[in-house]
Amino acid sequence: MGSVSADVGYNYLLDTALEYGINYSDWSNFGINWSSEEGQSFNIHHNVIDKVGYLAISTGGRGNIEKNFIRNATYLYNDGGAIAFDHVQPAPGGLTVKQNIILDCPGNLFGTGPDYHHYELMCSGIAFGDQKNSNTRVTENTVANATRAAVSIDESLMYLNGTSGAYGPNRGHEVDHNTFMGTNIGVTQGDWSTYRFHQVENTGLNCPSRENSPACFVSAYNNRVHDNLIYKTKSTDIYHYYLHVWSNGTGAKSSFYGTLGGVAGYSDNNTYVNPFGLTNGSWGRIHCDGGPDCGNNYISFSQWKTQWEHQDSHSIEKTGSGIAGLASPEERGIIYYNNTDQTRTIPTQKSCMYTLDGAAAGASITLPAFGSQILEQGTCSH
Repeated sequence: MGSVSADVGYNYLLDTALEYGINYSDWSNFGINWSSEEGQSFNIHHNVIDKVGYLAISTGGRGNIEKNFIRNATYLYNDGGAIAFDHVQPAPGGLTVKQNIILDCPGNLFGTGPDYHHYELMCSGIAFGDQKNSNTRVTENTVANATRAAVSIDESLMYLNGTSGAYGPNRGHEVDHNTFMGTNIGVTQGDWSTYRFHQVENTGLNCPSRENSPACFVSAYNNRVHDNLIYKTKSTDIYHYYLHVWSNGTGAKSSFYGTLGGVAGYSDNNTYVNPFGLTNGSWGRIHCDGGPDCGNNYISFSQWKTQWEHQDSHSIEKTGSGIAGLASPEERGIIYYNNTDQTRTIPTQKSCMYTLDGAAAGASITLPAFGSQILEQGTCSH
């Protein structure tokens, strides 16, 4: 990893940067903000951050973001994330985001994001920026109750060529062994350079429109998304959202996981839980800015596996524990977490709690350090 430029750990930040108007003209209102220079790295770990105006942790460069406990990021401003990063340098090193627990990421309609404005609540648990990110691994994290995505990946091409392209486009990311619950979207992937034409032009690429730009078209990205658990708490939640990719104007489809239909296992071994029932068309969404390659469609799990990416061949979609007499789908799932460095035994809220495999959980469960587990509750009152 090179020399360590910063070790930021064991801090408690409460009610940070929560004054409207007392900020910079652009990016501000962060909890922890750190970037490492070439050849250096950072380690941000064991921090507790509760209520921060915008991003709880914002970084650039290579390093580790590990074992932080974050609640209520983007408390004043919108379109952000609890953990966000840009300029992740490629191997050796890259960035590892591991064993963080992120809860209640709301967004705020009274405060717009500093760059792109939406009138809808938008906070992602872990957000990739669009500035030269490579070789990032997001693993063993817990994200619950985020108004946008648990993880948002940007595949921006704006630094593909030219003098500013030392690291090339955003590439080589892995999202694995995470637990996501109650997020509007599980994982988003897209190329937001489709909204930044002037920056794309600065790279020397000739890409006049999203709908017909062969020079910017990418036939295959190379991310891996595997061994994750994604649990819905609203019937409108979706597991995957693929959006904003360049079209080559001929009807060819971009693939987020290697050659279309050719690289099995780039997305696989995931568990998708929908307590509202397995309904056709509610699994994911494909959106390509109106280009001829995909339109704007909601798709089912079977369509994803057979018509689109031919991925997730070993993944499963289920309704949950399968136990009769459970609470309503909106209230059924409860996430338990351990935000300490020691294994802990945690009491459950009711005696009639069940694992997602259908086993009775009992009066308590044991969780590893910075681990979590989703249980489903029955209708008993004690």
